[in-house]
Amino acid sequence: MKYLVAALFLVSLFSCDNSVDILEEPKDIPIVYGVLSAVDTAHYIRVERAFASDNVSALDLARDPDELYYDNATVTLVSGSDRFDLERVDATIDGFPRQEGVFAQTPNILYKIRNSDINLEAGEAYTLEIDRGIDTLPIVTASTNIVGPSSIRSPQTILSFDNNIFTTFSWREGAFSSIFDLYLDFNYRERVRGSGDPYAPKQVRWKIASDIESTKLDIQGIQFFSFIAGAIDTDDSIERVFEDIDLVLDSGSSEIKDFIRISEANLGITSSQDVPTFTNLSEGRGIFASLYREVKENVQLTNKTLDSLKTGSITGNLNFN
Repeated sequence: MKYLVAALFLVSLFSCDNSVDILEEPKDIPIVYGVLSAVDTAHYIRVERAFASDNVSALDLARDPDELYYDNATVTLVSGSDRFDLERVDATIDGFPRQEGVFAQTPNILYKIRNSDINLEAGEAYTLEIDRGIDTLPIVTASTNIVGPSSIRSPQTILSFDNNIFTTFSWREGAFSSIFDLYLDFNYRERVRGSGDPYAPKQVRWKIASDIESTKLDIQGIQFFSFIAGAIDTDDSIERVFEDIDLVLDSGSSEIKDFIRISEANLGITSSQDVPTFTNLSEGRGIFASLYREVKENVQLTNKTLDSLKTGSITGNLNFN
Protein backbone atom coordinates (compact mmCIF):
# COMPACT_ATOMS: atom_id res chain seq x y z
CA MET A 1 0.00 0.00 0.00
CA LYS A 2 1.50 3.33 -1.05
CA TYR A 3 -0.07 5.20 1.84
CA LEU A 4 -1.44 3.68 5.01
CA VAL A 5 -3.62 6.36 6.50
CA ALA A 6 -1.99 7.55 9.69
CA ALA A 7 -5.34 7.68 11.40
CA LEU A 8 -5.22 3.92 12.07
CA PHE A 9 -4.43 4.88 15.64
CA LEU A 10 -7.99 6.20 15.98
CA VAL A 11 -9.27 2.68 16.52
CA SER A 12 -7.76 2.81 19.98
CA LEU A 13 -10.37 5.42 20.86
CA PHE A 14 -13.07 2.82 20.38
CA SER A 15 -11.51 -0.50 21.33
CA CYS A 16 -12.31 -0.71 25.00
CA ASP A 17 -15.65 -0.15 26.66
CA ASN A 18 -15.22 -0.10 30.45
CA SER A 19 -18.81 0.87 31.24
CA VAL A 20 -21.21 -1.77 32.56
CA ASP A 21 -24.96 -1.53 32.34
CA ILE A 22 -26.29 -3.75 35.13
CA LEU A 23 -29.79 -3.64 33.63
CA GLU A 24 -28.78 -5.33 30.36
CA GLU A 25 -27.05 -8.49 29.29
CA PRO A 26 -23.53 -8.01 27.84
CA LYS A 27 -23.59 -7.19 24.15
CA ASP A 28 -21.16 -7.98 21.36
CA ILE A 29 -19.82 -4.61 20.17
CA PRO A 30 -17.86 -4.63 16.89
CA ILE A 31 -15.11 -2.01 16.53
CA VAL A 32 -14.25 -1.13 12.93
CA TYR A 33 -11.79 1.17 11.17
CA GLY A 34 -11.50 1.41 7.39
CA VAL A 35 -10.51 4.24 5.05
CA LEU A 36 -10.45 3.48 1.32
CA SER A 37 -8.32 5.43 -1.14
CA ALA A 38 -8.15 5.05 -4.91
CA VAL A 39 -4.42 5.85 -4.83
CA ASP A 40 -3.54 2.93 -2.55
CA THR A 41 -2.27 -0.34 -3.92
CA ALA A 42 -4.03 -2.31 -1.17
CA HIS A 43 -6.84 -1.62 1.26
CA TYR A 44 -7.09 -2.70 4.90
CA ILE A 45 -10.04 -2.90 7.28
CA ARG A 46 -9.57 -3.35 11.03
CA VAL A 47 -12.29 -5.39 12.74
CA GLU A 48 -12.16 -5.94 16.49
CA ARG A 49 -14.59 -6.14 19.36
CA ALA A 50 -15.14 -4.42 22.65
CA PHE A 51 -14.84 -6.58 25.71
CA ALA A 52 -16.08 -6.75 29.27
CA SER A 53 -15.73 -9.30 32.05
CA ASP A 54 -16.71 -9.53 35.68
CA ASN A 55 -13.55 -11.50 36.46
CA VAL A 56 -10.79 -10.21 34.14
CA SER A 57 -9.60 -6.62 33.80
CA ALA A 58 -10.08 -4.79 30.49
CA LEU A 59 -6.30 -4.35 30.21
CA ASP A 60 -5.72 -8.10 30.44
CA LEU A 61 -8.46 -8.76 27.89
CA ALA A 62 -6.91 -6.22 25.51
CA ARG A 63 -3.66 -8.21 25.51
CA ASP A 64 -5.43 -11.44 24.55
CA PRO A 65 -5.84 -11.84 20.77
CA ASP A 66 -8.60 -14.41 21.34
CA GLU A 67 -10.67 -11.71 23.04
CA LEU A 68 -9.69 -8.89 20.66
CA TYR A 69 -10.49 -10.54 17.31
CA TYR A 70 -13.37 -12.53 15.87
CA ASP A 71 -12.40 -16.11 14.99
CA ASN A 72 -14.58 -16.52 11.90
CA ALA A 73 -15.47 -13.04 10.68
CA THR A 74 -16.06 -12.44 6.96
CA VAL A 75 -15.41 -8.93 5.62
CA THR A 76 -16.85 -7.93 2.23
CA LEU A 77 -16.93 -4.78 0.12
CA VAL A 78 -20.03 -4.41 -2.05
CA SER A 79 -20.54 -2.10 -5.04
CA GLY A 80 -23.73 -2.64 -7.01
CA SER A 81 -23.88 -6.33 -7.85
CA ASP A 82 -20.14 -6.83 -7.29
CA ARG A 83 -18.91 -8.41 -4.06
CA PHE A 84 -15.28 -8.52 -2.94
CA ASP A 85 -14.21 -10.67 0.00
CA LEU A 86 -11.19 -9.44 1.96
CA GLU A 87 -8.40 -11.71 3.16
CA ARG A 88 -7.62 -12.02 6.87
CA VAL A 89 -3.90 -11.20 7.28
CA ASP A 90 -1.31 -10.44 9.92
CA ALA A 91 -0.43 -6.89 8.91
CA THR A 92 2.93 -7.15 10.66
CA ILE A 93 4.04 -9.47 7.86
CA ASP A 94 3.00 -6.78 5.35
CA GLY A 95 5.22 -4.28 7.13
CA PHE A 96 2.58 -2.65 9.35
CA PRO A 97 3.27 -3.68 12.95
CA ARG A 98 0.84 -2.48 15.57
CA GLN A 99 2.07 0.37 17.71
CA GLU A 100 3.05 -0.50 21.24
CA GLY A 101 0.27 0.03 23.76
CA VAL A 102 -2.35 -1.79 25.77
CA PHE A 103 -3.54 -3.97 22.87
CA ALA A 104 -2.01 -7.25 21.73
CA GLN A 105 0.66 -6.51 19.12
CA THR A 106 0.95 -10.01 17.71
CA PRO A 107 -0.82 -10.97 15.60
CA ASN A 108 -2.00 -7.66 14.14
CA ILE A 109 -5.11 -8.88 12.33
CA LEU A 110 -6.50 -6.80 9.46
CA TYR A 111 -8.63 -7.63 6.43
CA LYS A 112 -6.96 -6.87 3.10
CA ILE A 113 -7.74 -6.61 -0.59
CA ARG A 114 -5.35 -5.49 -3.34
CA ASN A 115 -6.53 -2.62 -5.49
CA SER A 116 -5.81 -4.69 -8.59
CA ASP A 117 -8.60 -7.01 -7.42
CA ILE A 118 -11.16 -4.28 -6.81
CA ASN A 119 -10.06 -1.20 -8.86
CA LEU A 120 -11.63 1.58 -6.82
CA GLU A 121 -12.88 4.51 -8.89
CA ALA A 122 -13.82 8.01 -7.81
CA GLY A 123 -17.49 8.47 -7.06
CA GLU A 124 -18.30 4.79 -6.65
CA ALA A 125 -20.42 3.87 -3.64
CA TYR A 126 -19.17 1.01 -1.49
CA THR A 127 -20.85 -0.80 1.37
CA LEU A 128 -18.84 -2.64 3.98
CA GLU A 129 -20.44 -5.86 5.26
CA ILE A 130 -19.08 -7.71 8.28
CA ASP A 131 -20.38 -11.14 9.21
CA ARG A 132 -19.03 -11.80 12.68
CA GLY A 133 -19.36 -15.55 12.22
CA ILE A 134 -21.96 -15.82 14.97
CA ASP A 135 -25.38 -16.93 13.76
CA THR A 136 -27.31 -14.89 16.30
CA LEU A 137 -25.67 -11.59 15.36
CA PRO A 138 -26.76 -9.40 12.42
CA ILE A 139 -24.48 -8.28 9.58
CA VAL A 140 -22.72 -5.01 10.37
CA THR A 141 -22.84 -2.49 7.50
CA ALA A 142 -21.52 0.96 6.61
CA SER A 143 -21.27 2.92 3.35
CA THR A 144 -19.07 5.57 1.75
CA ASN A 145 -18.36 7.11 -1.66
CA ILE A 146 -14.81 6.98 -3.02
CA VAL A 147 -13.28 10.46 -2.90
CA GLY A 148 -12.08 11.70 -6.27
CA PRO A 149 -8.82 13.48 -7.14
CA SER A 150 -8.29 16.99 -5.85
CA SER A 151 -5.96 19.23 -7.83
CA ILE A 152 -3.57 21.80 -6.37
CA ARG A 153 -4.01 24.99 -8.38
CA SER A 154 -1.68 27.36 -6.57
CA PRO A 155 1.25 27.31 -6.47
CA GLN A 156 2.07 25.77 -9.82
CA THR A 157 5.81 25.17 -10.07
CA ILE A 158 7.33 27.89 -7.89
CA LEU A 159 6.68 29.23 -4.40
CA SER A 160 7.38 32.65 -2.94
CA PHE A 161 7.57 33.45 0.78
CA ASP A 162 8.11 36.91 2.19
CA ASN A 163 7.94 37.59 5.93
CA ASN A 164 5.11 40.11 5.79
CA ILE A 165 3.28 38.95 2.65
CA PHE A 166 0.67 36.23 2.40
CA THR A 167 1.20 33.28 0.07
CA THR A 168 -1.96 31.67 -1.35
CA PHE A 169 -2.52 27.94 -1.58
CA SER A 170 -5.62 26.79 -3.43
CA TRP A 171 -7.01 23.59 -4.88
CA ARG A 172 -9.96 22.14 -6.75
CA GLU A 173 -11.89 19.76 -4.56
CA GLY A 174 -12.50 16.24 -5.79
CA ALA A 175 -15.84 14.44 -5.86
CA PHE A 176 -17.19 13.65 -2.39
CA SER A 177 -14.33 15.49 -0.61
CA SER A 178 -15.37 17.43 2.49
CA ILE A 179 -12.30 18.17 4.61
CA PHE A 180 -8.62 18.78 3.88
CA ASP A 181 -5.09 18.61 5.30
CA LEU A 182 -2.23 20.39 3.55
CA TYR A 183 1.45 19.53 4.07
CA LEU A 184 4.70 20.95 2.75
CA ASP A 185 7.68 18.58 2.51
CA PHE A 186 10.89 20.62 2.48
CA ASN A 187 13.65 18.59 0.80
CA TYR A 188 17.28 19.50 1.25
CA ARG A 189 20.76 17.95 1.44
CA GLU A 190 23.50 18.37 4.03
CA ARG A 191 27.06 17.32 4.78
CA VAL A 192 29.89 18.16 7.15
CA ARG A 193 31.32 21.49 6.04
CA GLY A 194 34.43 21.15 3.90
CA SER A 195 34.45 17.35 4.08
CA GLY A 196 33.99 16.73 0.39
CA ASP A 197 31.56 13.93 1.27
CA PRO A 198 28.38 13.46 -0.78
CA TYR A 199 25.40 15.45 0.47
CA ALA A 200 22.90 13.31 2.42
CA PRO A 201 19.21 13.81 1.51
CA LYS A 202 16.98 15.18 4.30
CA GLN A 203 13.33 16.16 4.64
CA VAL A 204 11.17 18.00 7.15
CA ARG A 205 7.37 18.15 6.94
CA TRP A 206 5.30 21.24 7.71
CA LYS A 207 1.63 20.66 8.40
CA ILE A 208 0.34 23.91 6.98
CA ALA A 209 -3.32 23.30 7.81
CA SER A 210 -5.49 20.50 9.12
CA ASP A 211 -9.20 19.70 9.16
CA ILE A 212 -10.24 22.67 7.04
CA GLU A 213 -13.29 22.79 4.78
CA SER A 214 -12.26 25.64 2.48
CA THR A 215 -10.26 25.21 -0.74
CA LYS A 216 -8.08 28.30 -0.30
CA LEU A 217 -5.55 29.22 2.33
CA ASP A 218 -3.42 32.36 2.86
CA ILE A 219 -0.22 31.82 4.83
CA GLN A 220 2.05 34.65 6.01
CA GLY A 221 5.60 34.09 4.80
CA ILE A 222 7.14 34.38 8.24
CA GLN A 223 5.38 31.13 9.20
CA PHE A 224 7.44 29.25 6.59
CA PHE A 225 10.77 30.59 7.80
CA SER A 226 9.82 30.06 11.44
CA PHE A 227 8.93 26.44 10.71
CA ILE A 228 12.26 25.79 8.95
CA ALA A 229 14.16 27.41 11.82
CA GLY A 230 12.38 25.20 14.34
CA ALA A 231 12.58 21.97 12.34
CA ILE A 232 16.29 22.02 11.40
CA ASP A 233 19.00 22.11 14.04
CA THR A 234 21.61 24.84 14.05
CA ASP A 235 25.05 23.29 13.61
CA ASP A 236 28.07 25.33 12.48
CA SER A 237 29.79 22.17 11.25
CA ILE A 238 27.02 21.40 8.72
CA GLU A 239 26.44 22.98 5.32
CA ARG A 240 23.14 22.58 3.49
CA VAL A 241 21.63 22.90 0.00
CA PHE A 242 17.93 23.36 -0.79
CA GLU A 243 16.55 20.69 -3.14
CA ASP A 244 12.81 21.21 -3.74
CA ILE A 245 9.38 21.10 -2.14
CA ASP A 246 6.57 18.56 -2.36
CA LEU A 247 3.02 19.68 -1.56
CA VAL A 248 0.71 17.01 -0.17
CA LEU A 249 -3.07 17.47 -0.04
CA ASP A 250 -5.25 14.93 1.78
CA SER A 251 -8.98 15.09 0.99
CA GLY A 252 -11.39 13.28 3.30
CA SER A 253 -14.97 12.15 2.81
CA SER A 254 -17.92 13.46 4.80
CA GLU A 255 -17.57 10.60 7.30
CA ILE A 256 -14.07 11.79 8.21
CA LYS A 257 -15.32 15.36 8.58
CA ASP A 258 -18.17 14.23 10.83
CA PHE A 259 -15.80 12.11 12.92
CA ILE A 260 -13.44 15.06 13.45
CA ARG A 261 -16.15 17.62 14.16
CA ILE A 262 -17.96 15.38 16.65
CA SER A 263 -14.66 14.55 18.34
CA GLU A 264 -14.00 18.28 18.74
CA ALA A 265 -17.38 18.89 20.36
CA ASN A 266 -17.79 19.12 24.13
CA LEU A 267 -14.04 19.15 24.84
CA GLY A 268 -13.68 22.72 26.15
CA ILE A 269 -13.68 23.84 29.77
CA THR A 270 -17.32 24.89 29.43
CA SER A 271 -18.43 21.64 27.83
CA SER A 272 -20.72 18.98 29.22
CA GLN A 273 -19.24 15.86 30.74
CA ASP A 274 -20.49 13.66 27.92
CA VAL A 275 -18.01 13.23 25.07
CA PRO A 276 -19.92 12.28 21.89
CA THR A 277 -18.94 9.19 19.95
CA PHE A 278 -19.07 9.08 16.16
CA THR A 279 -19.91 5.95 14.22
CA ASN A 280 -21.41 5.31 10.81
CA LEU A 281 -21.79 1.58 11.40
CA SER A 282 -25.20 -0.05 11.57
CA GLU A 283 -24.05 -1.58 14.85
CA GLY A 284 -21.02 -1.05 17.06
CA ARG A 285 -18.48 1.76 16.85
CA GLY A 286 -16.01 3.00 14.28
CA ILE A 287 -15.69 4.60 10.89
CA PHE A 288 -15.79 3.50 7.27
CA ALA A 289 -14.75 6.35 5.00
CA SER A 290 -12.66 7.44 2.01
CA LEU A 291 -9.55 9.56 1.46
CA TYR A 292 -7.58 10.87 -1.51
CA ARG A 293 -3.95 12.05 -1.51
CA GLU A 294 -2.66 14.50 -4.15
CA VAL A 295 1.11 15.12 -4.31
CA LYS A 296 2.69 17.96 -6.31
CA GLU A 297 6.42 17.32 -6.56
CA ASN A 298 9.49 19.39 -7.41
CA VAL A 299 8.11 22.82 -6.51
CA GLN A 300 10.92 25.39 -6.42
CA LEU A 301 11.46 28.58 -4.40
CA THR A 302 11.94 32.03 -5.94
CA ASN A 303 15.41 33.52 -5.85
CA LYS A 304 14.25 36.10 -3.31
CA THR A 305 12.91 33.36 -1.02
CA LEU A 306 16.18 31.42 -1.38
CA ASP A 307 18.14 34.54 -0.45
CA SER A 308 16.02 34.93 2.68
CA LEU A 309 16.54 31.25 3.50
CA LYS A 310 20.31 31.64 3.21
CA THR A 311 20.86 35.03 4.83
CA GLY A 312 17.62 36.06 6.55
CA SER A 313 17.43 36.79 10.26
CA ILE A 314 15.30 33.69 10.96
CA THR A 315 17.12 30.97 8.99
CA GLY A 316 20.48 32.55 8.18
CA ASN A 317 22.26 30.45 10.83
CA LEU A 318 21.27 27.15 9.18
CA ASN A 319 24.12 27.39 6.64
CA PHE A 320 22.17 27.02 3.40
CA ASN A 321 24.39 27.68 0.40
